Amino acid sequence: MDHPALGFYRSPPYTILTDESFFRVENTVRALQKLFAQFMTVFGPLIRNTDREDGIQVLFFSKEPEYVAYQRRYAPRMDDSSGFYSPALDRLIVYNQSASDRVRKLETQVKEEYNKHLAEAISKNAMDQLEKWKRESMQNIANYAEAQTLCTIRHEGAHQLFFTLGVHSRNRMENEWMMEGLAAYCENSNLGGVDRSRVKLLKKAMDAGALIPLEELVNLRSPDGLMGLGSTERVALAYSESWALTQWLMNEHRALFFDYI
Repeated sequence: MDHPALGFYRSPPYTILTDESFFRVENTVRALQKLFAQFMTVFGPLIRNTDREDGIQVLFFSKEPEYVAYQRRYAPRMDDSSGFYSPALDRLIVYNQSASDRVRKLETQVKEEYNKHLAEAISKNAMDQLEKWKRESMQNIANYAEAQTLCTIRHEGAHQLFFTLGVHSRNRMENEWMMEGLAAYCENSNLGGVDRSRVKLLKKAMDAGALIPLEELVNLRSPDGLMGLGSTERVALAYSESWALTQWLMNEHRALFFDYI
């Protein structure tokens, strides 16, 4: 009813509205279904809304401008996001990051670099090497876009499940570290798996003596969420610290952590 021009697809437990063909969003749907199955296994004892295990809404845009317009309307604080879950709408909103401005800029840089060296590739071997570099660079960009899309889908999709299935309260009473830590815990395709990029960031901050004090992190209350901590670097660190704390609690004190939740 909100989007009569978009195509409707049903793939339990999700219903999807999109301006893409279902073939284009199939990987996203499969990723969400895998997340849902993992979520039910790990967090099943905490689920209160068992009647919501169907009809979970996803809005998938094919192009970034349409997504940005929607984001500015419903999540104005998330300017640099590539997806978000809105508790008010009870809906997950994502877009195809392979068509994002960021990816197009990277592809343009590769093409410009290729053209710059084209005249210098006078031998067959040099030309073959240049073509190989271009192919590999384009493939790396495609892999990057796919990995970023999957990470966003799992993070924001986890937020959706925690709210929709009644693990989190509707009025967001929980502290930010716990909500973001649990979503980050779900990012890995092997739910709860180690995120080496977060480990690297934490080690770097620890070596520099720049870790956010635990007391400050767990007591943060802000309408901006973890973004209320200030700089982009500090916010990224807060997400990683929240993930690490959640990782430890899930691995070492799960029963007590579930009681706390």
